[in-house]
Amino acid sequence: MKLTNTDKNYLFAIGYNSDDFISIEDATKNMKYEMFFPFRLDGTFIKLNQKQVVDIIGRTSFLSGLARATFHQTAVKTPNDLPIGIYFEKTKF
Repeated sequence: MKLTNTDKNYLFAIGYNSDDFISIEDATKNMKYEMFFPFRLDGTFIKLNQKQVVDIIGRTSFLSGLARATFHQTAVKTPNDLPIGIYFEKTKF
């Protein structure tokens, strides 16, 4: 995924710098996205693609999760209005 100028401006605003952008873009090639239901005890996970994640949590929340998982292997984002979580996992380094 190529970051847009708007994406880069948002990432700057939350503390990332231009040196990080290549790593973040590359991480999209090896990122796994899954939706989970924290209030269910059966451990259900549903695999998602990048577009589905953006549709569910929005572009800025997606970028935040993507950037965190790029440098820390995993991230979880939870939409305020839904009882779900989106799990980001970088599968290769």
